Amino acid sequence: MVEGLKAYDGTLIFVSHDRWFVSQLADRIFEISPKGINDFRGTYEEYLERLGDDHLDAEAVLRMKREQKKKAAAAAVPAADVDPAEARRRQNRQKDLARKLDLVTSQVENSESRINAINEMFCDPTFFDRNPREQVKKLEGEQKNLSAKVEELMREWESLEAQIAELGG
Repeated sequence: MVEGLKAYDGTLIFVSHDRWFVSQLADRIFEISPKGINDFRGTYEEYLERLGDDHLDAEAVLRMKREQKKKAAAAAVPAADVDPAEARRRQNRQKDLARKLDLVTSQVENSESRINAINEMFCDPTFFDRNPREQVKKLEGEQKNLSAKVEELMREWESLEAQIAELGG
């Protein structure tokens, strides 16, 4: 599929979270964020070099956030005037939220892993010839459902992170 797109003489506009696919084809990146539109003229690798990190990679973002959380927790100093019962309650709540966060993180990683596996199948030039249309539609549906699930999980992950931050963790 990628070879066919590379051979195409016209202009392609595509939206993808598949970094391999983007790195194979893109020579101009439009990133849409709350801050506005970033129009970067160059390859995806050049874009990442300028940016300094792959913030589109959910696993890397999750890993970075976990490291920040651990550093913040290590630097936190308990207040001397906090009621011991309240401190235990907050600590238990933090542990509960951390367990939920780990579960959500694992679900995101598993879902993205499956999405990548499906993408790899679709990139095989013989895949569509070897598989019946029903199987392809089933995989497309699974991929769509998993993408929606990842978006939902990322919202849940952000909510958990905010709750942990509120507790001072």
